Amino acid sequence: MKHHHHHTVMHQQERLSDFMERPLSLSFLKYISDQASLVIPCHTTTKTTHTVVPPLSNFINFLVRRSTVGPGTLLAVLVLLDRLRNRLAPIAKGMPCTRQRIFLATLIVTCKLLNDTAPKNRHWTHYAHYFTVEEINLMEKQLLALLDFELSISLNDLYTMLIRFELSHTSTSSMITASSCKKTLVNATNSMIIGTSSIHQHIPGVCGNQRSLRRLPP
Repeated sequence: MKHHHHHTVMHQQERLSDFMERPLSLSFLKYISDQASLVIPCHTTTKTTHTVVPPLSNFINFLVRRSTVGPGTLLAVLVLLDRLRNRLAPIAKGMPCTRQRIFLATLIVTCKLLNDTAPKNRHWTHYAHYFTVEEINLMEKQLLALLDFELSISLNDLYTMLIRFELSHTSTSSMITASSCKKTLVNATNSMIIGTSSIHQHIPGVCGNQRSLRRLPP
């Protein structure tokens, strides 16, 4: 039984390490955007006032590109987003930019969780661009309260997020015709792909020098 458990952990570590060593793909960023949109339904506005914050998918791409976080960090973000979605009341509704705020706060908390030298909130005002440090501080406090400070992330949590993405990606890919599949692969190769995080990482793609995958509990 112990041998089977050890083999499972090793398999999960290998799969995760392989994924984290790859550059961030556009399909993974789209999946993250899709999952972030599911956290909470938001009110739509019919007002003609100009909205500064861009749509969720654009904001996520913008933020990931500017902060240069890697795939491992974003897998951990998915863990917390999924946890938050399960905690929010079914009747909860957000304002038009609530999802952007939730994603930003979750990314900040995740980086701090995984890295003792993560960027401070004042640095995130540069990465996020659209929010002040006071707003970011409030977002972070509200997120921690909503999660009830339940911030543990296990190896199995990360692996679950990876499998969900791969299953979703496989399901989507299976609907693409052979001719369009070839075109998609060519476009993906030629597209701008975001590299792994410039933040110091012990395991490629994970924000964290002390809380690496090898230190996470099974």
